[in-house]
Amino acid sequence: MKFETGFIYHIYNQGNNHEPIFFGNDNYLFFLKKMRTYVLPYADFLCYCLMPNHFHWLVYVRHVEICNSNSPGDSNSPGDSNSPGDSNKTGDSNSTGEFE
Repeated sequence: MKFETGFIYHIYNQGNNHEPIFFGNDNYLFFLKKMRTYVLPYADFLCYCLMPNHFHWLVYVRHVEICNSNSPGDSNSPGDSNSPGDSNKTGDSNSTGEFE
């Protein structure tokens, strides 16, 4: 997914087979801490919703930092003008929600 400064994104993810991703209050608190650490330096949360088997974020991107991951299958490398995320700047986008 390619993010651009000044746009709003709806980011969501769910557990495999709709299985829970949060099992107790500690899981929610851990996730909120990761959101604060890894998202807030780059985006503002307009709203978010954490449910037992999925989450939703509505974020406004303030800052974009280019990472050169060179990961296999990474179709959104810098300079890739045909990346699928280009046409979806203000719509829904599914993110892996990966944190460390």
